[in-house]
Amino acid sequence: MDSKRILLVVLVLALTAVPPATALPTEQSESPCGGTKEYKVVDREERFNLHIIYLVGFLEEDNRVCVEVKNKGEIEYPGEFGLWVDGDGFSPEMPDLESGESKSVSRDVTKYLDTTQDNHSVRVVVSGQRFTFNFTHHLNASSPEIPTPYVSDVRVVRSSDSTELVSTVHNPGERAYALHVRTETFETDNEFEIGAPQPGNSSDFKFKLDEDPDDVIAGKVMVYNDTGQPEGKFDQKEFIAKPNETANAWDDHFEQVPGGTVESDYNNETARQYREGYVDDEALSPLERRAGAALIVLTLIGAVLWRRAA
Repeated sequence: MDSKRILLVVLVLALTAVPPATALPTEQSESPCGGTKEYKVVDREERFNLHIIYLVGFLEEDNRVCVEVKNKGEIEYPGEFGLWVDGDGFSPEMPDLESGESKSVSRDVTKYLDTTQDNHSVRVVVSGQRFTFNFTHHLNASSPEIPTPYVSDVRVVRSSDSTELVSTVHNPGERAYALHVRTETFETDNEFEIGAPQPGNSSDFKFKLDEDPDDVIAGKVMVYNDTGQPEGKFDQKEFIAKPNETANAWDDHFEQVPGGTVESDYNNETARQYREGYVDDEALSPLERRAGAALIVLTLIGAVLWRRAA
């Protein structure tokens, strides 16, 4: 008698077990990504009239993830899925689905990509099933069109016995980076801090300088991802500041991040002459300096031609 009861319990548990979710390729006609291959996940539990179908696709040409959720059951269901881009997780919004309702989410993941690497990975998790899409996409981290951290402000703070540089770094993108922020001046070598301003936020990085409070201070500020990593260049600015005035800063071409054979001492002959001579002219950006030099050359050529004509 006891053995019959045990067998009955086993049969009941087997009949009421939840079927596992499945991941299968499906037809391309219903793809919210416009014809890309999709994968189908079925989440079903008959005891609760639950029947959810997920269609997952990735359009590599547009860096676009598409997830469509169909509620074939008889109860309201909170459609949801997990999304990871280059290791960082995000939470796409998906509204609750009424019985018989379908919803789609199409997300361009370009602004979430790690710009310091060319090989990328997008992972989508739905109902316990995991889909990973690997692809190659190069992004120029130092391009102003790419939403990467940049120096938004440079200030020199002077007291009676000390001088400090404050560099504000803004992160306009959708992911955080472990930033190295470094400053070099004529008197200060290789002062740096590490931080990570969150997406959409700014952080101040402060550096104690070796210059005296009444000095003209000239140097540069660099923002990059890691030492010696050429793909991690974000922004570089040069600056010059007179006593009792704000710093004048301009964009500078970021050739190479510190590390290896990179020269660590700040060197700008125009800024050096300006600093040592302390003239009243405004600080000149590299473009303005080149334009000024060209104007001087043209003036000299014109004078020589005028003398020959005379």
